Amino acid sequence: MRTAIRPTNFDFHQLAYHFLTLSAGDRLLRFGRLCSDLEVVAYTESLLRNREAIFVVKEPAPFIAGAMHLEFTDYGANLGLSVSDWARRHGVGTLLLERAVLVGGSCGIGTLFVRNLSANTAFRRLARRFGMKVAWVPATGSTRLDLPVRNGDPILGTNIVGQVTLADHCLRFQWEGTSSVDSSSAGILESMAALREPGEKQLSTEVPS
Repeated sequence: MRTAIRPTNFDFHQLAYHFLTLSAGDRLLRFGRLCSDLEVVAYTESLLRNREAIFVVKEPAPFIAGAMHLEFTDYGANLGLSVSDWARRHGVGTLLLERAVLVGGSCGIGTLFVRNLSANTAFRRLARRFGMKVAWVPATGSTRLDLPVRNGDPILGTNIVGQVTLADHCLRFQWEGTSSVDSSSAGILESMAALREPGEKQLSTEVPS
């Protein structure tokens, strides 16, 4: 069964390879700008060194099919999500988006901000199918809010998905009603053990050279 797990230092090379093999267009959507290979490697190192909220899908092992990173801020959370070209249309993006909603929801986050969402039609379509609200800025410069169509039972038997908005990163400072991280969840990365798969080891603070 396909699962989203937290990577360890042993996954460093495969995680870096996942990011490095993204096309120029996919890098622009994922990082908000065209990053050099050195910047991508440094980014991967920082994810593991700082014990960020990151989950990956390994399939087929040991290759990483997709990665999700949540960066918590005072205005909500920035979401970065990427799926390898060879692994698309197999539910990897949906699985990672579900994990992002669960982790963000546990911190009281109601809005996930995505860089270049206005140019990422595939991501917006995925979020709407998932049941999320989507806010983005079309070419006209006006703010558009797309409401999802109800499509069956809420995932995991909760209403959390329909309460979360996926918004373009450029809207973050004028966004009204965005929840900041609940103070009771300040140590969320330390308490994420409950989200680990059984038998998964704690992440080391060391990063391979």
